[in-house]
Amino acid sequence: MKKILFSLLILILCSLPKVYAYAQSPSELTLSEAIQTALQNNPSYQAAVAQLEVSEAQLLSAKSSYPNPSIVTDNAPPEKTYRIGIEQTILLGGDRRKRIAVATAQQDVLRAEIQTTALQLRASVRQAYTRLYTAQECYKVYEQLLALAQTLLNVAEKREKAGDIALVDVLQVRLLMLDAKNDWQAAQYDLTQARNELNTLLNQPLDNTITLAPPTSSLHIHESTLASSPISSPVSSSDAGQPDAKQTHAMETLEPQQLIEQAYAHRPEIIKNTQQKEVTLQEEALARAQRIPDLTLGAGSGRVLNSQNNWVPDYYVTASLEIPLFNRQQGPMAQARARRDQLEKERLALKNQINLEVHNALNAYTQNKERLERYESDLLPTADLLVKKSQRTFEEGKASILFPVNAQQSYVKTRLGYLQVIQVYQQAISDLERAIGSKL
Repeated sequence: MKKILFSLLILILCSLPKVYAYAQSPSELTLSEAIQTALQNNPSYQAAVAQLEVSEAQLLSAKSSYPNPSIVTDNAPPEKTYRIGIEQTILLGGDRRKRIAVATAQQDVLRAEIQTTALQLRASVRQAYTRLYTAQECYKVYEQLLALAQTLLNVAEKREKAGDIALVDVLQVRLLMLDAKNDWQAAQYDLTQARNELNTLLNQPLDNTITLAPPTSSLHIHESTLASSPISSPVSSSDAGQPDAKQTHAMETLEPQQLIEQAYAHRPEIIKNTQQKEVTLQEEALARAQRIPDLTLGAGSGRVLNSQNNWVPDYYVTASLEIPLFNRQQGPMAQARARRDQLEKERLALKNQINLEVHNALNAYTQNKERLERYESDLLPTADLLVKKSQRTFEEGKASILFPVNAQQSYVKTRLGYLQVIQVYQQAISDLERAIGSKL
């Protein structure tokens, strides 16, 4: 009896619209919109971008690092001498210019770090969005199952009162309904958790009535997209997340080595390494400039009491120059050279890691893209057709109830597999974005 009731339940479910084909409505949020909102609102990312203001202040400090003039006075009452003048230190080695170069290079390092944060945020939003989308779809399925189970229970209770079925059959239906309710509540919990996770990343409340559009099911990555600049600005208003329809060179035509070359140009770790080497070059140049002593000039006037007890005007000029005998900036220069050698070794290690990540990410993307397309073009339509054919065969009395039951079980398994592949595929896209250092 329980198998028959379950069969009736799933046969009714077959007549409902399929959950994998929803029309987009004005209340839907797309993945690209979610990523753009996160780049504009996420507090952690905005905190990283705000460091640019700190860097600008450091650059301003470097630009204003020229020594201020000093007022000096030399008064000797016993000798009846009173003087006042001004002194100015002149940077002969170009210290100020070198400090500006160091601050500018450090600012470029910071921009590379912000780019890393942006890529990480994009990956997090993509994962949270996909999780919420699949939780949203599962919730709809369990909600339909619960409604159908409640309908069957109402029918069973009426038939039990009429004496058509036994009480034990009603209890079996009630157990079926309670199981469906447990599954629905679990799906509701997962939906709430997934929604909260995405809300946190977007830093704004997500309306409970809003739904998510399906993530891009067939992402085409183009050579011109890969050759473009990486995420260079803190917030890009043109980040649509979709390729230009006019682009014709699909990623499938690219070799892994082409992606690796793109990664060498776009990966923020490589960019940061390059800029850090530039910082060490500028720091060494600053140390060399500081070896050249600064010249301090002074001039002033005063009055002196002469031997005839008459006050006469007095003028003077002074100059001082440090002798670079002991401190010749050997330590900072050696430190800069050692740091540059370390960065070069780190660069080689980064390139090895990039080679591995690009190959793995490209393989995962290609394989899961093929799996997803197979589900959409073959598996899901075939499973759907099998359910319809089996139902018709059962209604015509040409097969037992087990035939449509098995067909429906195959469809449910296929549907769950499809949702799982969506998550894996979107994760592969995130890994590929991180591997090449550019948004796709």
